[in-house]
Amino acid sequence: MLFASLALGVMLPTQPLGRRLGAASPKVVLEAYVDFVCPFSIRLYNTLTDEVLPEYEEELALIFHQLPQPWHFQSCILHEAVCAAKLVNDAAEQGVWDVLMDEDTFREFADNAVGDASKAQLQSQLADLFEDEGVPRDALLSTLQAGSADEPNCGSAATQSLKYAVKHHRQLGIHVTPTCRVNGITTTDTSSSWSKAEWAAFLDPLLK
Repeated sequence: MLFASLALGVMLPTQPLGRRLGAASPKVVLEAYVDFVCPFSIRLYNTLTDEVLPEYEEELALIFHQLPQPWHFQSCILHEAVCAAKLVNDAAEQGVWDVLMDEDTFREFADNAVGDASKAQLQSQLADLFEDEGVPRDALLSTLQAGSADEPNCGSAATQSLKYAVKHHRQLGIHVTPTCRVNGITTTDTSSSWSKAEWAAFLDPLLK
C-alpha cells in the first residue's frame, strides 16, 4: 500500500514520492518533473540516467516525478498505469519507467499515433508493454478497473497515487515539463537539450 488514512481521515502517502536513483547520501539531489508524452522529458530522462548519473553515482541522487500534461488526453492514462504497475509489482518500477521513456515507445503513444483510441485500448496496449517488465497483464488491468456502481466517481485502485503526484507538483507551482529542482530549489537554468558535458559544467561547481 502506498497511502494510508490517518485518524482524522486525511490520506497521506506512506513513502516519499517520485522514482529515486543514485546515491543514498548525496551532495546534490536533482529532481525532474516529467511527462511520458513529452519528448523533452524523454530526452532529459535518458541523458540524466544513461550519461550523467554513472559519472556521479556516489554524489548525485535523481528523483523523477510524474507530471501528466492534460492537453495530451492519453497522458493521464499512461501515468495512472505507471502508478498501477508500482502497486502490482514495486520491483518492476525501473523497467516500466525505462520502457515508457524510450523514444520508440514515445512514438507509439504520441498524439498522432493514438488518434481516437479509447482508454481501454490504451490500457490494454500498456498492459502488454509492462508485462515484459514483470507486471502481470491481468493484475494491471484489474488494478486499473474503475470503482463500483455505488461509487461511480471513485476511480481505480491507482487513482490515489496519481492524485498524490498531481498534488505534489501543483502545490509547488510546477506545471511545465521538464522542470528541475536542485536541492529543493526550482531552477530555470537547466535544459533538456544539454549534453553530458553541459550537465557536468552545471553540477561540478555544486559538488566541490
